[in-house]
Amino acid sequence: MTTSSPATPAKRSPSSKRSSSTHAPPPTAAGAGAGAASTTAVPPLPNPDQLAAMSENNLADPIIMAKYRLAGNLCNLVMKEVMERVLPGVSTADLCAFGDELIAERAAAAGHAKLKKGISLPTTVSVNNVVCSYAPRHPSGPANDLTHPAPYVLQVGDLVKVELGVHIDGASVVAGHTTVLTVDPDSPTTGPVADVVSAAHFAAETVWRLIRPGQSSTAVQEAVARLARAYGCVPVRGTFTKRIERFSPDAGNHLYNAERDESAKADDKAAPFEFSVNEAYDVGIYLASRAPGSDDSATSAATKDHGSETSLFQRGPNARHNLRLAAARKLLTHVASTADKYPTNTLALDTALRLGIKECATHGLLKPLPARATAEGTYVAAFRFTVLLLPSGQVLRLSLPHQQLPYVFSEHELPAECAVLLAISDTNAAALNVPAVPTEASVSVSPARRRSRSNRRRSRSRDKKVTHVDASELPDDADVVIGLAA
Repeated sequence: MTTSSPATPAKRSPSSKRSSSTHAPPPTAAGAGAGAASTTAVPPLPNPDQLAAMSENNLADPIIMAKYRLAGNLCNLVMKEVMERVLPGVSTADLCAFGDELIAERAAAAGHAKLKKGISLPTTVSVNNVVCSYAPRHPSGPANDLTHPAPYVLQVGDLVKVELGVHIDGASVVAGHTTVLTVDPDSPTTGPVADVVSAAHFAAETVWRLIRPGQSSTAVQEAVARLARAYGCVPVRGTFTKRIERFSPDAGNHLYNAERDESAKADDKAAPFEFSVNEAYDVGIYLASRAPGSDDSATSAATKDHGSETSLFQRGPNARHNLRLAAARKLLTHVASTADKYPTNTLALDTALRLGIKECATHGLLKPLPARATAEGTYVAAFRFTVLLLPSGQVLRLSLPHQQLPYVFSEHELPAECAVLLAISDTNAAALNVPAVPTEASVSVSPARRRSRSNRRRSRSRDKKVTHVDASELPDDADVVIGLAA
């Protein structure tokens, strides 16, 4: 069996096979005794905080959806430009600075001056066995300053992961992509690098098609493990998918990539759950190749501290403390006003502000997000995207992780059940690309583009279908601007 992914931008992924979504039965009668048997149970009314949260995260609201759409468009554009600069000899610090500056520039140019907008995830460039959160900057001190080592410079043969995020008024879209630096783009990469890239890509595509209202997190986790085993890879411990809300990059429902992950035991958000309508998810798939000579019985890859200076920090959700240093107070005020609850790259701040990092971190006001790495000799591939479960029945992927795929060639076989889910007819094809665009006769792409106004009214019935839609299949950006201006 052979699988490969193209070096050029991939074709659009197909919609998954339609199935009816589940609906809750009508309330049943309840009462304290026989005389109360006909009394219908009345659920308690939401408290003011719950009502506010429902309003703030209502994905049926066209204004909120317009903000998500705009954030997705900007995220995809910035990712495309950053990926074009991922070349041998380029400093990772330059790439991170370029991505952050481009997000700020594009967000400012999008207008809507009264809305908070900008970076929801600073640009990170993690190479080879580094899992995530590597976001260096060029040191401001002497060139031989050992306390601030020089940022990594990309080389031929590197496996490079780029992650970044954009938000418009708290509607955040995050993207993560993996590529391989080769001398000859017409020659496929083979070996462990090809295996882990293929596994992560197909796992990401499978997870997206599995996400639907009523789907269990356990079924999605098992699919990731199955894809990893098929390609001789393992999920990375401590990495997970999470539910997000406006201005909340972590609203719970942690779905760990690795089964029986030790990190999940101490995580009160890691209990099994079911996906529901009106939810948004930051999906992150992180898989690692096995270390040379390692035990094949291992089901996940452990991580360790990378050893580089931690650059990403995030506000602690509930910590309170009276800070002693003026620099710490200024730093916390700056982070709250510019990044809100999203991570910030402290290496990009003025030295005067950075003097307060230690006190803020010591008292839990800022949480460090250090770079992690798997064992030497291994490779980590990652694909990350944002998904919305809309009341209309659409499962909308806003960030496009399948763009600009590297050209890799794996000898491993794609599991048959995954090939069916991905609409791939031949698991033994010599050159297996991402799924081809389906014909209109076989798969409905987007109800908004295919149905008349009367058909759209009928689609609001109880028998709605679940349709997986990519952002590239939506109408033009003009609709986004109109929605925000409304």
